[in-house]
Amino acid sequence: MLGTGLRYSGKTEISPDNTRGTLGGNVQYDMAASYDMAVVAPQLEGLTLKAGAQNLTNRFSYTCYSAAYCWIYRDRTWQVGLNYRC
Repeated sequence: MLGTGLRYSGKTEISPDNTRGTLGGNVQYDMAASYDMAVVAPQLEGLTLKAGAQNLTNRFSYTCYSAAYCWIYRDRTWQVGLNYRC
């Protein structure tokens, strides 16, 4: 199974009174995949291999609540795992 998605963050005002400018918008792309291992071997019934990634393009972005409170969005991240269902 495959899944993809995108997240859009619009422009953000830096100050509550909108007098200090804005930060530009950003699009980040995500992807996920899973594979039923029983296709490879019947004795692996119930075992699923999973992988996912966020921010595939590793786009730098940040957002602010005010000029003093800003944070950087997550860098590119990857996860891989196995799931077993009895």
